Amino acid sequence: MRVITNTAEPSYKISPKSKAVLPLGMVLFLLYAWVCVGRPQEMVPALTVLRLGLVTGGLALLAWFRAPGWFTEKIPIEVPIVRDVMILLGVALITVPIGVWPGHSLLFLFNVFLKTILLFFMVIYWCRTVGDVRRLLWVYCIASVAVVIPGVIFGQTGQERYSVGSLSYDPNDIALLQVMALPLIVYLYSTSGRHARFVLAGMALLCLYGVVLTQSRGGFLALVVAGSLILSRSSMSRSTKLSIVVVGLVVFGVLAGTAWKERIRTMWDPQTEYDQTAGGRTDVWKASLVLLATHPWGVGIDNFVTAEGLSHGGTGKWSASHNSFLEIAVELGVVGLAVFIRLLVWTMSTLRQIKMSIRPRAPTVFVRKVTSKRATTAPQELDERGHLFQLAEAVQVTLWGFIVGGFFLSQAYSAMLYVMLALSLVLARLAQLRSVTPNAAWRRSPAAAVEPGLRTH
Repeated sequence: MRVITNTAEPSYKISPKSKAVLPLGMVLFLLYAWVCVGRPQEMVPALTVLRLGLVTGGLALLAWFRAPGWFTEKIPIEVPIVRDVMILLGVALITVPIGVWPGHSLLFLFNVFLKTILLFFMVIYWCRTVGDVRRLLWVYCIASVAVVIPGVIFGQTGQERYSVGSLSYDPNDIALLQVMALPLIVYLYSTSGRHARFVLAGMALLCLYGVVLTQSRGGFLALVVAGSLILSRSSMSRSTKLSIVVVGLVVFGVLAGTAWKERIRTMWDPQTEYDQTAGGRTDVWKASLVLLATHPWGVGIDNFVTAEGLSHGGTGKWSASHNSFLEIAVELGVVGLAVFIRLLVWTMSTLRQIKMSIRPRAPTVFVRKVTSKRATTAPQELDERGHLFQLAEAVQVTLWGFIVGGFFLSQAYSAMLYVMLALSLVLARLAQLRSVTPNAAWRRSPAAAVEPGLRTH
């Protein structure tokens, strides 16, 4: 029998006991998220033999299977965003036999994309309260910042762009990872205590400096868009926004070297043909459109490089798409592109509905605390509606960062994107359970009707 526990306290408040002891499945899920996003096994070669992805993923999958709840709760197919993710997976499977290299597509599907889909569903299941979401954001942000730390410790050599040696992240990908983490760090900063803020300020500094180390022009454009949205549209306090500006001035005005400044200047003052073609991207994009016209049903997932190389007889450089939308279009065809765009539109619409339906308290309401020694002034904590509003803002800005940065990168199947897609559903479910958002954000289903704190007997 399914029993719904409905406590009197808001779901975002965590009891001291729950702070000390987390469910094993939640712990394994967070470890798996850290491995998927931070890729520690690629940054530290000695960890390769431990097979961290296989071990944490296998244990997290087992815990997810054994966790309470119906199948429709773990994979709520009635929800539009979930349905589109499953359609993308189905299209990827269908295009395997018609692709230019079926064996490679099958390998990528099972070794990479299915693991990303698994992470997507784990986020939906395990994040049942605002407190759970905050735990995931801490793991996500720490994992993202950790990618930059080796570059800070060992520095760069001359004009060399920072690359951690990861198979998953090149310099441009590292920059995008930092940009997507920054709005989430800002949210945590604006809603955390003094000691946590000190740590988060350092993390924000590392994020911005990571963009400088990579010298990524696409990453810088994404940062400009994300930063502008944070400063212009965010409901966060003025002190938080001022802190962001100060950190940005320190990084780009003081720490950024001449190599980064000269590379960024080529965006409006191109010096070579390479600069004029956006690093050769415009030529690849033209070739992508030809491939899409000749292969409208797709060349198979992760087969873009192979198809592009074969298109010019295998001579010369075999290039990646350098554009997430063209990557999907060429590999999964026009159907895949349509579903991918609809997926992003659905997600943005969901986040917008949450924000429109919530009227949070002012984020910087100060109350008087009287102690035995003296009276102090401290910020009042946001209620759950305030947290949901700011979380929806942060995830929305993060997705805009992906859309801008992803226009120059091949990251259509990245874990960082699917974590944000899943988080939008988590926020919609939390909002609907509090009756503050329309049903369109999270369609009524068995999963939507379950309150946080579900127990099965």
